[in-house]
Amino acid sequence: MHHALLYISSDRDLSILPPDVHLQSADVTHIVVATFGVDDSRLLYADANKRPFEAQMRSFVISANLFTVEAQNALLKLLEEPPESARFFLVVAHENVLLPTLRSRLQIVQTDNAPALSKAWDDFIEKSLADRIAIIADLAKHKKAEEMTELLMLAIHDQRLPRQTALLLDTYGRQSGASKKMLLELASLMRQ
Repeated sequence: MHHALLYISSDRDLSILPPDVHLQSADVTHIVVATFGVDDSRLLYADANKRPFEAQMRSFVISANLFTVEAQNALLKLLEEPPESARFFLVVAHENVLLPTLRSRLQIVQTDNAPALSKAWDDFIEKSLADRIAIIADLAKHKKAEEMTELLMLAIHDQRLPRQTALLLDTYGRQSGASKKMLLELASLMRQ
């Protein structure tokens, strides 16, 4: 078995995982968060290097909507030289949530409910700039924060955006009080 698996599930449903990791135990840790940050990566690194208690392997289930760039870089180091007694299960809504370098260290497991989020972003970006700005304004006007966050997440992981822009979107998008409307407008402007 590969030491690091990527499961794609639109609702990040943990029941798609192998049965032996469905429930937490002494050797199965679930990390279910909206945003997986660098501190989460550091804690994971420390836990992954501990010996199993009862089983032969320790299993780590990580489910998040967003992985910060810093967290992904830390995960990359862990997955490049994983402890022999650890295996990792990442559950995301779409594979583009992760940087290509991190995805290359994971075996992608196809699931039946993988969403078409990248298509949604591509459809959004293919619209004229005026239409994109109008869509963003409408989302903000109707306080559709979840849809704005999803679009922002997709923008952050759009490999066609300049890296500095993606880092800026990621950094400011995680701060409370940050204007998702303004960040989405910036992403729209940068993808002309």
